[in-house]
Amino acid sequence: MQIESRSGSSFTRMINHTSAPETSNRNSTADVDVLAASIVIGLTAVFVVVLFAIVTGFISSLIFTTLLGTVTGASCGLIAHTLMRK
Repeated sequence: MQIESRSGSSFTRMINHTSAPETSNRNSTADVDVLAASIVIGLTAVFVVVLFAIVTGFISSLIFTTLLGTVTGASCGLIAHTLMRK
C-alpha cells in the first residue's frame, strides 16, 4: 500500500510539473490561431474587393484594382487582428 501511494504522489507531481510549459504552449498556439484567422480575413477582403472591381468595372486599371484590394485587405486584416487579441 505504501509503495502504491508513493508512486501515485510522484506521478501527480510529474503531471503538475509538466503542466506549466503546456500553458505557455497553449498561449502561443492561440496567438498563431489569431494571426492565421486575421490573415484569412485580410485575404478574403482582397478577393472580394478585386472581384467586385473587375466585375463592375469600378476601376479600369488592373494595377489600381490590385492596389485598392491590397490596402483594403491589409486594413481589414489589421483590424481583425486587433479585435481578436486578448
